[in-house]
Amino acid sequence: MERSELLKSFIEGWKDVPVVWGESDCTAYAAKWVEIATGCPMARLADYSSKDEALEIIAQHGGLLALWSNALAQAGIFENRGDPQLGDVALVRTADYGDIGVIIANDGACILRTETGTRFLRPRSFVKVWAI
Repeated sequence: MERSELLKSFIEGWKDVPVVWGESDCTAYAAKWVEIATGCPMARLADYSSKDEALEIIAQHGGLLALWSNALAQAGIFENRGDPQLGDVALVRTADYGDIGVIIANDGACILRTETGTRFLRPRSFVKVWAI
């Protein structure tokens, strides 16, 4: 299956999934995509079941960037230093949520999960992009 078809199927499969911290939030969503796209299981980033627990774990690791970088490196996935490609994962900085994990879609759009569900956004820049 082509990457675009795989990503479309992944997005559609999550359309009606409620956001649950530690299971289907922005980080868990991107990690599940990485597993599907690569066939490589992701190291569990951490066990958490609330926003407060997630924020505490992020702080303990020195930020979301450090947490993601470490987990993705353990899976053999490293920074994409070129233009983001369809299906890559990234961190973007938002006014509403701070740093948030996303999956790169077409034409510079990103797919993310927030407490209101799956959304699309066009970031001005990326904190970091990892090649999938």
